[in-house]
Amino acid sequence: MVDPNATKETKKVYAYLKSIQGKAMLFGHQNTTSSGATIQVQNGDESDVAHLVGDFPAVYGWDTLALIGKEGSYEDLKVWVQKAATRGGIVTISAHMLNPKTGGLFNEIAGNEVAEILTFKGETFKRFKAHLDLFAQFASEVKLPNGHSVPLLFRPFHEHSGSWFWWGKDHCSKAQFIELFQYTIDYLKETKKLHNLLYVYSPNGHFEDEEDYLDRYPGADYIDILGVDMYHDKPEREDGWLQAFIKDCQIITRIAKVQGKVGAITEVGVRFNADERGWALAHNEIPDWYTWLLQAIKEDPLARQMTYMLNWWNGPNGTFWVPYKGHEMAENFKTFYEDEYMIFNKSLSKLYEEEIE
Repeated sequence: MVDPNATKETKKVYAYLKSIQGKAMLFGHQNTTSSGATIQVQNGDESDVAHLVGDFPAVYGWDTLALIGKEGSYEDLKVWVQKAATRGGIVTISAHMLNPKTGGLFNEIAGNEVAEILTFKGETFKRFKAHLDLFAQFASEVKLPNGHSVPLLFRPFHEHSGSWFWWGKDHCSKAQFIELFQYTIDYLKETKKLHNLLYVYSPNGHFEDEEDYLDRYPGADYIDILGVDMYHDKPEREDGWLQAFIKDCQIITRIAKVQGKVGAITEVGVRFNADERGWALAHNEIPDWYTWLLQAIKEDPLARQMTYMLNWWNGPNGTFWVPYKGHEMAENFKTFYEDEYMIFNKSLSKLYEEEIE
């Protein structure tokens, strides 16, 4: 693990992920209790997934955007995270950080944002560090029922192999990106004394080989979980996406075995028209996509080593990545849920209490 002083519960989460490699996979969903087509009250007790299958996801995803009043609020996020962890759920936090140079959104590009942060002075650096401080405050405040800190899988600078975020590959050099990532982990672990974090690396797929995947890797001393973000755009059954997806999982598993890490599918799903819309309301091209994907994972000895898959959120205006009650793919998702290989929240109810063998 990156942090030798990690809390007991954080070590349990990592041990648990290692223990299920090749045996099972956790299902995750972004904003699962805070946004959805069937949620009536955003108090952390409802979920489209739970309404459909009677169980919550095993992995709950949120983003640091909630800390600054987007996708919820700071206090909302505390409630949602603590309720998820009280159920035994595993929590992952991604970081769509605002542009520290302009104050705009994460996909606003002014240029040289990373270079200016790495001067460790000036307004761009101050705004970046203030965001880390806010996250550190939050991470220190979220508690389990026993009063200990909730373990968080922290996933900064995701999809850096693309260039749609200010930290993307066209906006900083390889050396600059690695230094930024390493500074962030060192700051949280050493300066802020946070010991309830597992650190996640998640470039955007697909990859040619191991070297391609590790192109901007900050190093085994800085990463606990090797992830990948990969969406199936304009899906067709014979478009080659599934084969490329399995290859990506194989590449990650090989690296994880060498480094003693675990692999994860940190974002996955379908964009029926490739414009961030998730599933179509009707007439989806691959209505059995969940069982189709799961079967391919289970049949490959390396791909099945991946420990969890996280689907993106069910947002507003008909944007959703997980079927909900009444959707044409609901029955396929139920079959996916019932597969003995998939783990949802009920199986984790004692995660933070029991020892992991």
